[in-house]
Amino acid sequence: MTSIITKKLFLFGSIVAAAFIPLVTTNAQISTGTYYLFSRNSALNLDATGAATANGTPLDQWIYNAGTNQQWTVNSLGGGQYSIIGVGSGRAVDVKGVSTANDAICQLSDYHGGNNQKVTLTSRGSGFYSPVFVHSGKVMNVKGASTANGAAIVQYNNDGALNSQWRFQDVALAAQPQTNSSYYSKYLGNVNATKGKTIKLIFDGDSITDFWMGTGSSVWNANYSSKSAYDFGISADKTANLWWRLLGGESDGLNTQLVVLLIGTNDAGANVDNATIASRVTIIVNEYLTRCANAHLLLMGIFPRGHPTDTALRAKIVDINNRISSLNGTGGGRVIYKDIGSKFLNSDGTVNTSLLADSLHPSSAGYQVWANNIKTIVNQYVP
Repeated sequence: MTSIITKKLFLFGSIVAAAFIPLVTTNAQISTGTYYLFSRNSALNLDATGAATANGTPLDQWIYNAGTNQQWTVNSLGGGQYSIIGVGSGRAVDVKGVSTANDAICQLSDYHGGNNQKVTLTSRGSGFYSPVFVHSGKVMNVKGASTANGAAIVQYNNDGALNSQWRFQDVALAAQPQTNSSYYSKYLGNVNATKGKTIKLIFDGDSITDFWMGTGSSVWNANYSSKSAYDFGISADKTANLWWRLLGGESDGLNTQLVVLLIGTNDAGANVDNATIASRVTIIVNEYLTRCANAHLLLMGIFPRGHPTDTALRAKIVDINNRISSLNGTGGGRVIYKDIGSKFLNSDGTVNTSLLADSLHPSSAGYQVWANNIKTIVNQYVP
């Protein structure tokens, strides 16, 4: 039996790099368009330092902020070559001084069509590419494989290292990370802890799922520790954040048999409209079905929150759940919808605070209720 996986936090580094064997496709093609470029090693965004626009501005990596200094127009030049132009500056990504040396600085410069401003793209799988400068054959790289804000972008040997791989994400896509540094450590820690392993059972979502590893740990250990299970949930995640994690390949290649998904309460609390929440849940479900091609997905109805029975938020959650319940049986029968919200309520419809202590997050007894009510499904797909 596959050994038990315990959720821990690691910085993404040499452990994964040594074991990671990327898919390589030379002269890969992407569509001309405007993108964010996220580093596979750090998950941080390619950035013009200090949001400067002048010639010679060095490039660095920085936490996502949606600024135009982090947006890049990628233009196909034909023959598998591309230019990368900063939206905020109108200037090209350029290797300083047309250098061919390792660690030569990448910067902004007026576009002149030189080969130090042209790249080919080597596909590394899961939507990641290594941009290779035509003049040098070297790749755009985060110096020293740093995961820190402000780390310099340089060119280096095209050796497939994770710090030379970038996710090209269409700017128009609503998927986005949380904007705090601890989020990146948590996300990368989850990737580091699971990559290359068999994870038969995935739980994913926001703090309600994340807290399986705290408040719910005794219930988790009793029910899932023998099932090669892993908890990908991250506190404060909205649908756009979980979607962003999936696009980064978080669940790829894990040979998963069942995904338990609970997401959307933070969107509801932020008053995102119901149709948008349901649409993004649908996108996440389909993304999981694609990336975990042999898995079934147990989609949980959003748990009730707020103690009074007549709050607008309670009614909002009921409506969202009605919308996402239509996903039951989709994906060729792979999606199973289950709403256990009533199990957390008293007979008068108020939240049972012995189960949802703050009228939102389960107590240990609340996690036991959750486990009891999905036990048959879990055991069916992950015996």
